[in-house]
Amino acid sequence: MCDKQQQKSEPDRINVVFLCDEWKSSRGGISTFNREFAIHLAKFWSFIVNVYCYVFGSSDQDREDARNNNVNLITAKRVPGSTDPMDSLKIPPPGVDVDVVVGNGRKFGVAAYFIAHFTSCKWVQIIHVNCEDLGKHKEEAEGVTDTIDDNENKHNNELDLCKEAHKVICVGRMLREKYKSFLPDISVEMITPGTFENFSPSKHCSSRLLSDDESSKEKEFKVFILGRLKMEDLYVKGLDIIANAVALLERRFQLICVGSPAGEQKGFRCWFLKNTKITDEQLTIRRYCDQTKLKEMFQEADLVALPSRAEGFGLIALEAISARKPVLISSDNVSDKENAGVEKSLKIKSKQDQSWTKAGPQPDRTPLGEVQNKKRKVHDKETGKSLDQIPQAAKRLPSRKDVCTFCS
Repeated sequence: MCDKQQQKSEPDRINVVFLCDEWKSSRGGISTFNREFAIHLAKFWSFIVNVYCYVFGSSDQDREDARNNNVNLITAKRVPGSTDPMDSLKIPPPGVDVDVVVGNGRKFGVAAYFIAHFTSCKWVQIIHVNCEDLGKHKEEAEGVTDTIDDNENKHNNELDLCKEAHKVICVGRMLREKYKSFLPDISVEMITPGTFENFSPSKHCSSRLLSDDESSKEKEFKVFILGRLKMEDLYVKGLDIIANAVALLERRFQLICVGSPAGEQKGFRCWFLKNTKITDEQLTIRRYCDQTKLKEMFQEADLVALPSRAEGFGLIALEAISARKPVLISSDNVSDKENAGVEKSLKIKSKQDQSWTKAGPQPDRTPLGEVQNKKRKVHDKETGKSLDQIPQAAKRLPSRKDVCTFCS
């Protein structure tokens, strides 16, 4: 149902519907991407566009927060006899003349196809990951005997959706280049997310910067890994790499891994202790958390690491940068994040554990050590970009004519 009675589309406005599982971010990166895209669309194009998010379910708090951001939440009605909530999104949202539907990946692309078919609206398909790359490194999950074959099937399904959509948009330059080769007859666009204003630390927030008289040799140094975890994804996310790298350092270096399903922390801890050289004293496993708790954890971190062997855009890096935290990434993690503030000096090309402890400008200095021994500069000064930077796509479409062209 709608959070308020929706009116028919005015002739000079465009109704854009995002397909989402939720408004908040309890399900990971896609939820965050969809919400932030919808918020920025409503913020900067409100004179042209009505923005809706079509979701499985929503609370009063969700609807109020969306309303405060000029986004209308529409809660899909459950399909009788179906146990798959995705089926409910295949039915066009009631009370809205849909002009553009936005699907994201395989999960929401199928529902976008149905809505476009029934309403004759334009369909924008967003791609956030290359499944073939993930399949090379994923471990077998329950019911999957060959992850490469499984991800090849997912990749082919993704391409089938792209071929039917009116517009294809990839998140980041590297992914766009790959999909341009996959889809030579289709114009593949690109969007590069900006930083997150809501993660910018308060002036009154406590800081973990070292004081001039504090001994850096005694202070704990906390390296954070963040993101929803599945056992089959630990290797593809490179968690063995960063765990072994931390193990090569002194005991005061700590690895805090945030992303375990509730009640499964012990299983992930056992995996680290069995498959890496990290010690029990250096390792902490925490459950996946909402954005409010995540903001608090960023203030605790000295460094955020993304050592993935294969990755989508990786929004967690932008969240960390927005919180003014140093980020250490692998070269396999999409390099477009450099455009949003990831320093090249903290980009590691090797997958060897030692490279993550020795890859600084000086052989005897480590990225981890360098980060802790220098004062963190304000993000704006380091990158020349404001923390309220909006997605580049929002800058490219200033008029109704341009929006219509973009969606045509």
